[in-house]
Amino acid sequence: MIGLCLTQANGALATTSALGLAKFPNSYQATGTQNKNAIAIFEQGINLYAQGDLKGAEAAFRKAIEIEPNYAKAYIGLGNTLDDLGKPTEAIAIYLKAISIDPQEPGAYLNLGLTLVKLNRLEEAIVEYKKAIALAPQNAVAHYKLGNAFYNQDKLTAAIGEYKTVISLEPKNPLGYAALGHALYDQGKLQEAIAQYQTAINLDPKYVEARYHLGIAFYEQGKLEAAVSEYTEAIRLEPNYAPSYARLGNALYDQGKIAEAIAQYKKAISLDAKYAAVHYYLGIAYHEQGKLEAAVEEYTEAIRLEPQEPLGYSLLGNALYAQDKVQEAIAQYKKAISLDPKYAEAHYDLARALYEQGKLAEAIAEYTQTIRLEPNHIRAYTGLGNALDDQGKPQEAIAQYKKAISLDPNSAIAYYNLGVTLGRQQQRDEAVVHLNKAKELFQAQKNKEMVERVEQLLQKINSQIN
Repeated sequence: MIGLCLTQANGALATTSALGLAKFPNSYQATGTQNKNAIAIFEQGINLYAQGDLKGAEAAFRKAIEIEPNYAKAYIGLGNTLDDLGKPTEAIAIYLKAISIDPQEPGAYLNLGLTLVKLNRLEEAIVEYKKAIALAPQNAVAHYKLGNAFYNQDKLTAAIGEYKTVISLEPKNPLGYAALGHALYDQGKLQEAIAQYQTAINLDPKYVEARYHLGIAFYEQGKLEAAVSEYTEAIRLEPNYAPSYARLGNALYDQGKIAEAIAQYKKAISLDAKYAAVHYYLGIAYHEQGKLEAAVEEYTEAIRLEPQEPLGYSLLGNALYAQDKVQEAIAQYKKAISLDPKYAEAHYDLARALYEQGKLAEAIAEYTQTIRLEPNHIRAYTGLGNALDDQGKPQEAIAQYKKAISLDPNSAIAYYNLGVTLGRQQQRDEAVVHLNKAKELFQAQKNKEMVERVEQLLQKINSQIN
């Protein structure tokens, strides 16, 4: 499957577990006031908040503050409620008021950090999380949230340190292990990440997110059966999460089970019709089946959903090219390049289409640009060789074919083209060597058509030698 980022669809995965501290930390048990009326109304606010009655909770917390103006925890409760009501700026002001009343209250710093993260103010959030940790070093949530902030800044080593602290504080909670797995995965330490996901699952077999990410890690290792197993279990536990179906489709596609993959992609789309990545995947699967009109339809929908994503135009171009609509394909490749001038594959595809039209100079320019952007693009060297050969520059063409072979000693087509060009240059002995190599490679690929073509060329050259 192509290396397309699988954007997350609507919905979220979760665990049945939770860290011991959340928006209302255990420190609320110490109320911070002796006023029984304020305490009673404060507790009423907590209950209303837990029931999802945010307006009622807001009124209760404000009433508690009216009774006891220096009630720091009531301010924190009010801040949490305002944050959940979509009023982060007001919430921040309330948290700061709580801090001014009681600078030793870790919950105020922690919740202030949570709100700052929502506003993408990560550096400020990190400062607040660290203050919370300084006051309450055993606060697992503060370490976890600090780890998340570091992770979102791509500071993986720092994030790993915090997640390990979470695990040491709450060794029976799967969240820390899963988060550690994510950071290790991003460091390319797949086996270590897998171990963390498996530990999380052992602690909570219904932890869907851990299974989903374990599937991704297995897929990355090429362990497709294991990946299929984890995605399938994730779907069983959470049947309405579209990305699980998409990932399962990718694994099935790579197993050559195209029809089964298509069924999974369709299920993902039924759950989230705006899931652009799955339209790409479904288009690719249709293309593989030769259902080009269906592929065009899916790529077109993906483009509608993500008009600034160059991949959609490139894939649409490929489907049109396969339908012999070369000029239309060229327009799509050019659109992809306009969105991303460094998109090497689009330059290559454009070169291929221009070559098909006999526009050799333009094709050469695009093949050359492809190589500049991606110096190890083997097919670009082969294509450039073909265009140069057609321009009557056989020696330059030979150099390109040899470059392709140096990058991929198993490139049958490069050996074939090199042999053909050498034969035309009357370098028959060398041509025979390369054509025999091409024949061997085509035989390994079970490409009977090319094997027969090579054999005919060899017969012709051998007759000339003899």
